Amino acid sequence: MREFSDTAPPAWTFGPGREGWNLRQATDEGYPLPEVWRIVPQGDDPQIVGPPTVWRADRAKRLRIVAACEGSDGHAQLFLQPFRQSSPLTTSFRLTAGADLKSYDIPLEAVDGYAGALQSLRIDPPAGCRRFHLKSVTLLEA
Repeated sequence: MREFSDTAPPAWTFGPGREGWNLRQATDEGYPLPEVWRIVPQGDDPQIVGPPTVWRADRAKRLRIVAACEGSDGHAQLFLQPFRQSSPLTTSFRLTAGADLKSYDIPLEAVDGYAGALQSLRIDPPAGCRRFHLKSVTLLEA
């Protein structure tokens, strides 16, 4: 944990690329991405999977997601993978339907077991989301 103790928590802004993220049971419009990553969920468990990374829980107390969900209101799921553990931590957050981007702040300190080093995250759009627009994902210190 010493190697990354002074590094800032990771942040990703989509457009012009996927920033190492990938999709499962979802598609997008291909390259180049516009300023927003436009995702079409497919199947019964669409997933937006972040790249391998490492951050300290005490340096990232919140997660900010700037996104829009075309379809119906619903709860997106967030999965956080602790370093060297097999089971992810989970929480959900409510997305309001509409094409306009909104900022969603998720308090990570409230997630049971959120401590130590973490190595990846995943976002599952709500079931009623026909198109998911993702502008950025940012881990914040406060």
